[in-house]
Amino acid sequence: MRSIWPRGRACVLETTALYSVNLHIMGRSNVPLIDVQTVIQPFARLFAGTEQWVVYLLYFSVIAISAHQLLSWLFKTNFGLAMRATGNNETMIAAQGVNTDKMKILGIGLSNALIALSGALVAQYQGFADISMGIGIIVFGLASVIIGEAILAARKQPSGIGMKLGATILGAVIFRLLVALALMLGLNPIDLKLITAVFVLIAVALPQFRIRFKPSVVR
Repeated sequence: MRSIWPRGRACVLETTALYSVNLHIMGRSNVPLIDVQTVIQPFARLFAGTEQWVVYLLYFSVIAISAHQLLSWLFKTNFGLAMRATGNNETMIAAQGVNTDKMKILGIGLSNALIALSGALVAQYQGFADISMGIGIIVFGLASVIIGEAILAARKQPSGIGMKLGATILGAVIFRLLVALALMLGLNPIDLKLITAVFVLIAVALPQFRIRFKPSVVR
């Protein structure tokens, strides 16, 4: 397994391979969903007369809260604890008789299932599916996790898995708000990926600067 799935490279390999697979499934690079009923429309009928952005906010809030609760429960089970331990200390959990290769495969499968769900929701929200809509999404995810970690670090208290998942969701919301603010201030959409990389770089560097320049306590 180590030779097939080197640490940190699985997602890159999958993204590269699935580009061609998705293109074959879609049949073309762009598929409009104008005359197709989406999963959001039945929910929108419950709030007839409500502004569209409010309906979208309610719908995706329900999805996010449901995913948070489900994952919080899953990662507290014996299976979830074994999966988390595989990522934290593979040698230790292997000594307990857990098949770490199986856990890696299941972990990648679970993450890809959530990615597929989010991609389907984004396509139905936008009204079209495009072959290039997933490009750069790894950077968005990385930024969300980093911002979430910064939020937890500011609390200076031990955090459970539920709090960590919630911080990641909050980090994603904050990051998207920063991007929207940059566009409102006149940022050229062409420069969006560059600004995203700058945001990630700043988020990565700030904790290091805080540790380096933290005043030492003299005893």
